[in-house]
Amino acid sequence: GKTWTPHLVATLPVETATIYPQIGLDAGGVQHVVWSAPDAKSNPVSYSFSRDHGLTWSKPVALNPGKVGWAPWIVGGTKAGTAAVVWLGSPDPKAASNKIAPWYFSYAKITLKGTHASWTGGNTTSTPLYEGKQTEPEFEMVALDKAGKLHLGMSVFLKTGTKSHWAGYPQDER
Repeated sequence: GKTWTPHLVATLPVETATIYPQIGLDAGGVQHVVWSAPDAKSNPVSYSFSRDHGLTWSKPVALNPGKVGWAPWIVGGTKAGTAAVVWLGSPDPKAASNKIAPWYFSYAKITLKGTHASWTGGNTTSTPLYEGKQTEPEFEMVALDKAGKLHLGMSVFLKTGTKSHWAGYPQDER
């Protein structure tokens, strides 16, 4: 901690309030980073990794292309080259705080194969947790157990009638 040297992961084309960059280190020393930022068509969650302690980074890829993802959170896996990500998301590519849209908790489990990342994922529920105008979320949380199962702490802004409130949800992968 005596010296620090910043290394650029990516540049973003526009300013955003949803970026929430997060970094995780897996058991093999690979760094994994995620963030959320708008592109020309949507607001995806982007991902990059570094195998050399952050000196160089892979080309960013969208984990949810053509969709909206906010407040991503990442954790490095218990095996080298693995990570898990969660976020508040919508399949509506134009979902925003001033637009009614369906909102889900979404996830991706990442595995590195050489210089490329592959992932599986989706939503944690088959129906939306909320349909309505969504404010930018607070932080989410993800943990992986030794079996590779996800344990999530997620938040969503709800409006029922004239009352608005935040709701927190713990979820465990089975």
